[in-house]
Formats: sequence, structure tokens, C-alpha cells
Amino acid sequence: MAHNSYVRGPTWASNVPVLHGEFELFDIAQFKSINGDDGGTYAPSSLLTIGGAGMNVLLVGNNYQRGNSFNLESSATLSVGAGCTAVFVGTSVTNWSTGAVANFAFDSTLNLEGEVNVTSTGFLEIESGAGLLCAVGSSTSFLGTTNFISAPTFSAGLTASGVFSSGGVSCAGLNVSGGSSLAAVGISGTATCSGSLAINGGATVTTPLTCSAAGRVTERVTYILTTGANSSAYGPENSDLVFVATLTAPVTFTIDDTNAQDGDKMRFVTEDATHFLTINDPIGGTFISLKNATGQVWSCLVMRILGRWKTISEDNV
Repeated sequence: MAHNSYVRGPTWASNVPVLHGEFELFDIAQFKSINGDDGGTYAPSSLLTIGGAGMNVLLVGNNYQRGNSFNLESSATLSVGAGCTAVFVGTSVTNWSTGAVANFAFDSTLNLEGEVNVTSTGFLEIESGAGLLCAVGSSTSFLGTTNFISAPTFSAGLTASGVFSSGGVSCAGLNVSGGSSLAAVGISGTATCSGSLAINGGATVTTPLTCSAAGRVTERVTYILTTGANSSAYGPENSDLVFVATLTAPVTFTIDDTNAQDGDKMRFVTEDATHFLTINDPIGGTFISLKNATGQVWSCLVMRILGRWKTISEDNV
């Protein structure tokens, strides 16, 4: 039923007295109406549907939606003005259908004691100039893949146990577990990694890096059991140490300079006492030859300086 029932009519005849029972029906109808001035508590037995041009509700002070559901269907808009607070508590459910909009003006507040669920086809968008603030002591959980296109800042630290992808993360403390993936991280405090930490991009360390207990940095070793062929396959992208056990002929290794940068280092070692292992700079040519024989150099450490590879230390037999 869209309205209270007509008492008589909808058309009243003239000169017809109003009956006692009709006055009672008038009284019941006004008693059931909503008091828009003084307010009150109402418990309708069926759903209230307001159509036509809709309804504009101005929220002043604290406003509560308790229990059951609050639904915004397509093209509907919920607006919370400055200084107002929208609170969703207990078992309440608020649904925004496709096309619905919720606007919270500057200095308004939304308090949630429960959960915010975004379905598989939806997303939560924070526009340019806006922000998401999770205060100290709060807990924010991202159970799936989380992507930050710009750089978020976590002042109280970040715990990542899933796949965490971002264009830049700045946080005071970082706790990483479960094989997390971080695209770019700036850490001003202590980072604790209980799982594996893979750094796929550049890393800048501005203070000493200290290993403790069983902590250490292991090098990438290329072990060559035997060879008699020249090669240009070894460079700083794939090897820290190139160890040759046996040479079947004199061999020349030209360092692979792909993506090399000044400060890169490599070590070359040969155990062969018969043939020379010659190391070439890809630009300047031969700069050292190795052989594990008396009076010869069998191991060397080289570094890239001003775009050229140079010997910085060598070991003689």
C-alpha cells in the first residue's frame, strides 16, 4: 500500500457530516505519520519506498544506521556534509549499487565498526589530492594482490605477507613475510624479513649494511669444468666469480659489458697450468692473462672504472 487509506473518497460530498469513526481514522493516520520536526523512533512493518524526485536528507551531527541494510541503488547519491559524521555499526549493511555515489564533504567523517567489502567487479578509488589515513594502532589488511600506482607512505610500518606491488613505498618499519613482492621501497626505520627478500630493481643503502649470526652475502659462481673455446658470455649481470678448472687450449674471455656500470667487480680464477686464460676488456682488448704455473698470475680481481675494465688485484703462484 503506497499511502494510508482514504477515510472517505477521494472525493467528499458537500453538506455531509463527519462521523465519529472517521475522526478516529484521521487520528490513527496522523499518529502513524512521521514527525519531521521533533523526530522519533519508527518500526514500519514493511519496506518504505520513496520514488518520484527522491528525498534529500541533510545529516547534521552524528547519524546512525543500525541493523538490517541501507541500500543505494543505481544513480542514487549519499552526501555527507562538512562537520557531519556517518556511522555504520553492529550488523548493519550498506550497499552501493552500480552507478550509486557516496559523497563525503571536507571535514565530514565516516566511522565503520565493521567491514568494507568490495566485490570482484568493483574497486575503491581515492582520487588525486585525496588520501587514505590509517592511524597508529589501526590494522589494515589486504588479502589479495595490492597495487599502488603512486607512492604511499606508511608512518607506523608495513607488514606484507601476500603479493604487494607498488610504484614506491615509504615506511618507518617494514616486516615482510611469505615471499612478498615490493616494486620500490624506502625504509627509514628497521626492515624485518622473515621470508625471502628479492630485490629486482636498484637498491641504495645510505648506512653500513651489517650481517649477523648466519647472515652473509653469497656470490654468483660460474664453474667451468673444462673448455677450449673463447667466450663473451660472462659479465657482471650473471657472475661474480668465474672459475675455470681445465683448459684444452689457450682461451680468451671477453667480459660481457651488458648493463655494466662503474664499480662492478668480477674475479677470474684458473687451475690450469698448461694454457693461458686471457681476459679482455670489450673496448680496450687484453689486459691480463692467467695460468696456474710458477711465476704466473692465476687469479685476478677486476673492476669497471670510467667505462673500462681494469685489474685492481692479482694473485701469483
